Formats: sequence, C-alpha cells, structure tokens
Amino acid sequence: MTAVTTANPADARTPVRHDQDYDPAVPVDRLTEHPENPRRGDVAAIEASLDAHGFYGAIVAQRSSGRIIAGNHRYRAAVARGAETVPVIWLDVDDDQARRILLVDNRTSDLGGYDDDTLADLLTDLTHTDLGLAGTGWTEADLVDLLAEEPPRPPDNPSLADRFIIPPISVLDARSGPWQERKRRWLSLGIRSELGRRHNAAINAASGHVPDYYEQKSRAEKIAGRPLTTAEFEAGWLRIPEDAGFSATGTSVFDPVLCELAYRWFSPAGARVLDPFAGGSVRGVVAAALGRPYTGVELRGVQVQANQDQWTEIEPHLTAAGDVPAPTWIQGDSTRLADYLPDGEPFDLVFSCPPYADLEVYSSDPADLSNMPYDRFLDAYRGVIRQAVDRLAPNRFAVWVVGEVRDKRSGAYRGFVADTIRAFQDAGADYHSEMILVTPIGALPTKAARQFTATRRIAKSHQQVLVFVKGDPKAATEACGPVEVEFPVDDTDVDGG
Repeated sequence: MTAVTTANPADARTPVRHDQDYDPAVPVDRLTEHPENPRRGDVAAIEASLDAHGFYGAIVAQRSSGRIIAGNHRYRAAVARGAETVPVIWLDVDDDQARRILLVDNRTSDLGGYDDDTLADLLTDLTHTDLGLAGTGWTEADLVDLLAEEPPRPPDNPSLADRFIIPPISVLDARSGPWQERKRRWLSLGIRSELGRRHNAAINAASGHVPDYYEQKSRAEKIAGRPLTTAEFEAGWLRIPEDAGFSATGTSVFDPVLCELAYRWFSPAGARVLDPFAGGSVRGVVAAALGRPYTGVELRGVQVQANQDQWTEIEPHLTAAGDVPAPTWIQGDSTRLADYLPDGEPFDLVFSCPPYADLEVYSSDPADLSNMPYDRFLDAYRGVIRQAVDRLAPNRFAVWVVGEVRDKRSGAYRGFVADTIRAFQDAGADYHSEMILVTPIGALPTKAARQFTATRRIAKSHQQVLVFVKGDPKAATEACGPVEVEFPVDDTDVDGG
C-alpha cells in the first residue's frame, strides 16, 4: 500500500492523502468505464498502439466502485482486442475526488503542447526505422504538414528546410509552395529541357499537367463551332502555365529542384557526375550551376545539339557569378558506355532518369532502348547500369529516378522498379534509400475517375527516387560533407525568356 499526496480541492494549500495499490492483472469484468467521462478518445488509434507496443500503462480506478478514473479508452481498446486482464492502480478516493481526478487527467493533456522542433526530429527519426510511424498515432502526412508550417527560426536553431533545402524525408512533395518557388527560380534561368524532343514523346499527357485542360478545350470548341481533335486543340488553342512542369511541345520537363537535391545531398562539392541517359538539358545545367562537372551520354544527335544550344544561352547567367564547369553531352549509345568514357578519374555520382521501357518512345532508332521489347530492353538496361557502377568511385552514391510501367497488352505492371533495384545490386551497389516524388495532380482526377471505374487501376502521380551506394555508406556520407543551401546564382535580373 502506497500513500499518495494530491491537492485538496477545498483548500489548495492543504494536501489530500489517499492510498493506492498496483495490481498487474485485474479481470476486465471488475472494471467499468466512468459514466461521466467527457473525453471522446480515438479507440481505433489506441488499438493500433496496443498491437504495436502492448499495454504499457496501468489503468487508474476507484477501488470502491471499480469505475475507471484514467484510461477509459485504453480499457475499451483492450477489451476489443480480447484482453482478459489489465494492469490497474487502485485509488481509495470518494466519488467527488474521483470525478475531480477524471477531469484534471483529461484537462492537463489539453493544456499541454508540443515542442515542434523536437516532435519533427522524433517523427523524422522514426520514419527511418523498420516500423516507421505505425502505432504512434502520427502519419507521414502529419510530418509533412508539420515541417511545412514551421515558423522562421533563429540562425542558431535552423529548421530542416533551412539546413537541407527540402526536409529529407521519404516523401518529396513537388506540389508544395517552397518546392514550386525553388523550381521557378531555376526555370527563370531559361531552362527549356523539352527542346530536341519529339512532340508526341510525352511521359504524361498535357491533360495531366494543365489544371483547366478540359475547360480550355470546351471553350475552344465553342469558338471553333465544332469538335476539335486533341492534336488540333493542343497545337492551336491550348495555353500551358509556366509552372505546369510541361512544355509547349507536349513533353515533360525534368524537375530542376530534384536535380539540385540529388547533387547537394548525395555528392561532394566539385563532384564529377555521370548521366548515362542524358535526355534534355536540365541535369547538365543544374550540375554546372552547382560547380559539378557533368558528363551525359545521349543517343539522339538532335537532342545533344539542343542541349548545347541551351547551354550557350544560359552560360552567361551562370558565369557572371564566376567560373562554372561546362556540361559535356556525348552523342552515343549508352549500352556502349565504356567506349565513350576512356579510363581516367572515376565519377563521384551517377544520376539519371532512364527510359521507362516503351512508355515513352524517343526515336525510331533501333538502338533506342524505348523501341525494344521489354526482355531485350531489360538486358540492355542492366548492361548500362553495370557499366555506370563500374565507373563510380568507391564510397559514392548513385541516384536513379524511375516509375512503374505497364505491359501495353495485359495492363499489368512490369515490375520495372524492382528490376532496377536488382540491376544495381547485381552491379555491386547496395540499395540505400528510397524517396517518393509526389508531382502536381493537375487534371489527373478526371482521368482517374474513368480509369478506376473501367479497370480499378489507380492513377499515378508519383515517381520513385532510388538511392544506391557503392562501398561504405558512412564513408560516402562523410565524403558529401555539409549540404549547401544557397541558390547558386542571383536570379533577380534574369529573364526567363
């Protein structure tokens, strides 16, 4: 028997003493929920906690009546989960004192708050554990909201965004205000990644990027006085906003903010970057702006020329702030990557976005991987990854942006993401981290309704960003050093053009 002192409700200066006993296994039928408990708890969340962590806190009950004073909803959850006994602390108190304790137990929780910095750090750490946030009552969406709403902090206590540009959690939200503002600054340099790509080579249709696509089409048809084909509408009527992430030619634009994060999070200053599937200009331009020598291999000569023309336009904006390493684009077949990279200094980062099998056909060249059947594509693709990892220095990272693709006949996912992971592992790189890049939805809900109704397939608005490490991850991390966050050029006077 233990004596406990509490405040006297009649006189706050005079303590009240009552006895308590702890019983680790009280039959649940000896207890009743307090009929005057005003709290409405989330029993489902408590059940999830019990599943994950067990019953780790005793219920407090009035000995004379068996009424629960603290822990009513834990009791209900335990009963729902089939518990026969629960741990109980018995209090020898009268009914009025029991009611007062019932109220103060609930109210003190209401009056408390959170240290947002500590909470954000704790949730972030838990997302990297095997269980993640399961059973905590918190979700990754809560964490994203918490980080997005962080108030300005003093220099000696920077936020995650202050330290890393974007909070380094597994969900990268390209729809957020800070991301879109950073993207606007990059695009203001005049980056036009779509140059050199065919009009019909699009990872996503324009309707998935332009929020008022169908409203525009309806208005255009009223003006024209007749239905318009998609090609007619997009060629002569469609107006695409600058922040749509989609070019006027109908092709997707690689996100420059994602480039910046890949370079600054996973490579040291001055890192030599290898991009086996160069595509448009963005990855090369951003690498140059960040002082990283870039080498990209691209099959199509027209694309290489367009990239070089882009660099000619953009270079003056970057060199005004000092010397920058000009990106190198090599026209060649990536399956023969070693032929274009003579023996020499290894690369410090492999970073690319490969063809998504035959989802986007880039050219009619038989050597173009996007023209191949999936089995042939996969063999060639694995060879490219093996050669790239061979040229990666020890204790360095590779970052690969991919997304699932469907078999055009059956509609089933091919397992392209899993095939990519196995290819890197077979090439000697360990699977280190994964991030989900959530992209703007645009008019996707319209497409999603039709698609889901017809096939129960879920409309996809994300890509996977896979991170691999060759060698010791700790040494690779140390080599990267602190993350630089300042925008690399003064873009206030740059005309986006």
